[in-house]
Amino acid sequence: MRLKLIVCGVATLVPALLLAGCAMNQTSAVVADVQSPGIVGRAHGGQFPVVGMTISVLAMGTSGYGSTGTILSSTTTDGNGNFSLPGYTCPQSDTQVYLLGIGGNAGYGNNPSAVLAAALGGCAAAQKSYVILNEVTTAATAFAMSHFFSTTLGGSQGANDWFGGPSTTSGGTVQYSRGLVLAGTYTIPTLISPAVGAPNQTYGNTTIEWQKINTIANVLAECINTNGATRAGDACTNLFKYTQNSAGVRPTDTLQAAVQMALYPTADVAKLWALIDSRAPFVGLAAQPNDWTIGVSYTSSAVGLGVNTGTVSTLDIDGDGRIWFPSNASGKVGAAYFDPTNRTFYGPFNTTGITYPDQVAIDANGYAWYNDSASSTVAGYLVSAPTSTETVSLPNTFSNAVTIGGDDRVNVGVTNASNYRLANISADRSSYSLVPSITFTYPVASIAGDTSNGDAVATTNSVTTQLKDYYVSSAPAETDVVNSNDNSGQVIYTGNDDVGIRSYPGSGKQDGMCIYSLAKCYNFAGSNNNSNADVGIAIDGGKQLWVAESANGGVLQIPVNTAGATGGAIYLNAGGTNIPNNEFLHGDNNGSTATAPNGIGVDVSGNVWMTNAGCTGTNCTPGTFTLTEIVGAGYPTITPVSAQITSGNLVGTEPTH
Repeated sequence: MRLKLIVCGVATLVPALLLAGCAMNQTSAVVADVQSPGIVGRAHGGQFPVVGMTISVLAMGTSGYGSTGTILSSTTTDGNGNFSLPGYTCPQSDTQVYLLGIGGNAGYGNNPSAVLAAALGGCAAAQKSYVILNEVTTAATAFAMSHFFSTTLGGSQGANDWFGGPSTTSGGTVQYSRGLVLAGTYTIPTLISPAVGAPNQTYGNTTIEWQKINTIANVLAECINTNGATRAGDACTNLFKYTQNSAGVRPTDTLQAAVQMALYPTADVAKLWALIDSRAPFVGLAAQPNDWTIGVSYTSSAVGLGVNTGTVSTLDIDGDGRIWFPSNASGKVGAAYFDPTNRTFYGPFNTTGITYPDQVAIDANGYAWYNDSASSTVAGYLVSAPTSTETVSLPNTFSNAVTIGGDDRVNVGVTNASNYRLANISADRSSYSLVPSITFTYPVASIAGDTSNGDAVATTNSVTTQLKDYYVSSAPAETDVVNSNDNSGQVIYTGNDDVGIRSYPGSGKQDGMCIYSLAKCYNFAGSNNNSNADVGIAIDGGKQLWVAESANGGVLQIPVNTAGATGGAIYLNAGGTNIPNNEFLHGDNNGSTATAPNGIGVDVSGNVWMTNAGCTGTNCTPGTFTLTEIVGAGYPTITPVSAQITSGNLVGTEPTH
């Protein structure tokens, strides 16, 4: 074993195994040097015990993403795969820990390529745990925490297999990475039940793509249940060949391979699928998936989202990881949020009299601001105490869109006596006034603030969208960048440019993206055509763009395709034409965890969240609301969106704590 020693089957989700209750900012006291009894369990390769596997419980690293951790206790599995770790000392009660199993024999000889993992959350809470360590726990851990894993592949016997996140220290107490805590303590127990080593199917309002998790586990099992990568063409060699990273470097163990499947979920899917044989130990998918991303959906009848023709709905994520969105269903109107720490919806809150909110943007003071497309009120709800509110009103207007600018201003797109305008809410949130001399041809469907006191604007009617009109407070007063015959789409500031999404309603034309600096629109490469209805857009901590595809329950991941380019051109291919992308499907026949994605955002763990419209069309009446989570698919991201520009240009960067 070459770990750097630093001294010191299917189940239903079981409520007792989950850490439900308080929101993330309501934490219990941290205790240092907690004496913990050892964790017990069993290591399995599929349904077979793994004998002689080295089992360690490790504290996750604190010096950065994928940083080296600390072994707290180790042991070896017996002839039945059982293990009982000696008691150990937790550095702090909330120290994030995980199990790692290395090597061992699942019945085919000692396997140096076998590495299993299971994230267990807080150190003290994990004490006395019983864990079935297997391919299912490994798959869930790899996908929820792929961006917290070491970027170094290779080595032997788990030499580079570290999970860690950037943390800070205050008064001798470590404040662990919020993204790491959210992923390890809350996301993984949503996906699986470690005590039985199986994925969860449903629990209350939650549906998990459990067969996808089992399928990933089956791919790993083909290597685990061998004697390792010993010759060309064997299971482990093929697994590592098909999960090499973008630089062509191959994994050398099963945990590294699982992380690479999470990071590159559309790479060699058919070849990995073909590795699974008739002896697959877990009940998986009946047909090859489109991609390996794992979807989870949460439903609620207490809230509802309708998206009218020509409008765009948005979401925002607060500093504690709660997902805020508008609820505008009849009798369910107001501000609402979902707390992933207990998988619970809250709201709608409406003490301000808003009547039809579509969009939300959270400011630096922690107020979630909502537009109102049916009244003159724009309202802010304090995310830590939603009964505390701020309201402003502009007579003879209603608002179509809202954003936060680089100076923490709240900017709004309004319809004022049949004129389409921009308006600003004052710094003290006491007044609300029209921006002089700016009038648009069509209503403002989307607006995005930037760091230079400007706004990118998309205007729309049911036939034509202008992508984009661009307003800067100095000059020019208005620049019409490009006109396109298309449906409404969202616009966003990328950190050095503004881009907008274009969705064509006509036949024979593709959905695409408009780039301000180039004053042009470009199609998406591949099969993304007019039928996908691309609308919402977000950017993660790795500068990847994410686009919600409303018509097919999908999402596009648009990586940086030309790193040497400037502005939005970084998303084009080298020839400057169509935009390469990856499409992840979660609609019908692909897990059914997404229905009509509209609003989209990425949290501090890299989870991609999408609000689904219960209906679309003028005066539609939505029913049950669905929120979709794509687990760990993006880079960890600073939240809320305004924090990326009010503290300097931090768009496209990962959180530092």
